[in-house]
Amino acid sequence: MKRIIALVLCLMAVVSACMAEEMPAGVYTGRIKMYGKIPEKTMETVFSGYMVPDSEKVFADNSAWSKDPVIFNGEGWDVIPDPEILDNERTRACREIAETLLETVYPEGEMELIAAMTCRDYIERDFERWDFWDREDGQWYYLGKALSPGLEKVLEAMQRTCGERRERIEEFNPDVMILQYHPAPVCGLPVGLHSYRTEDPSFCLNTFVFDANNYLVSARLGGGFTFEPGKEALITVTEKEAEAIAAQTPVLPSLSSYDWREYAIGPYDELLKELGYAEIRHEFVNKQSLRLVMAVDSKGNIQPAWEGWEVMNVLADGKIVKECYDALTYYYISAEDGSRLE
Repeated sequence: MKRIIALVLCLMAVVSACMAEEMPAGVYTGRIKMYGKIPEKTMETVFSGYMVPDSEKVFADNSAWSKDPVIFNGEGWDVIPDPEILDNERTRACREIAETLLETVYPEGEMELIAAMTCRDYIERDFERWDFWDREDGQWYYLGKALSPGLEKVLEAMQRTCGERRERIEEFNPDVMILQYHPAPVCGLPVGLHSYRTEDPSFCLNTFVFDANNYLVSARLGGGFTFEPGKEALITVTEKEAEAIAAQTPVLPSLSSYDWREYAIGPYDELLKELGYAEIRHEFVNKQSLRLVMAVDSKGNIQPAWEGWEVMNVLADGKIVKECYDALTYYYISAEDGSRLE
């Protein structure tokens, strides 16, 4: 028995040692100092020379764009799951311009490229997250089921089929590129993608869209910051423990109704009838797995935390008909004490 106990204790020590080795050292909590807004006049001075010649340009605080019938200021304002980083001559040319501009407006900030892909691919992926509609050979489908012509016309009139959005995607020149930058790692850990310090759901996301000739079409600066270190962090909460904490206290209610009766009672009920469903609902679920990041709370404090996100599954009469629908809802569990950051 003593040998068994000794063996168990030895194994526990080995496991603890392995866990300790996996936890990063030299991580500090601290505060961030955000850069101020880049004024409209500065945006015009710095960005205009890189933008599409002879185009009508618009400038605002932290934004610049050329008026274009297809590309508009607004594409690329979100982080999408699993973005690509293409490595080719075209990307490198766009990176040189984008990084020159970032160094000009945020001279003390270090940025990291997190996406470099065609704008069409980006928008298709973003669109796919929340679109229920498909169109094939002139026939509309909703959640995989064909719609009758009468109902289809009603829904199109209500712009519920997202047809205009789909047409815009098809019109995109496949050579239009989108690049996204985010603050570089702090203390060796990536910076969290969301912050409670700002209403913007994508924290410090800097987006650049380039046309086929490498002229800047759109730029939106989400910001940057400098890090002021405080005390060394003691990371004690494991990923599994953070997952358990997240499961106990979800960010959003587990179920919510999905309907637009308040906008159009008749068409929605017709849609349910045609699909053969009594109701369609959302279920919020955790998306595994978590990752260790430096997260910023509402007071501007930065600390190691486990970043996770909840997504919505679509349920029709209790059965999942579409997984991972809609935008991500991020949450952060402190890696020091297991509390939720706010």
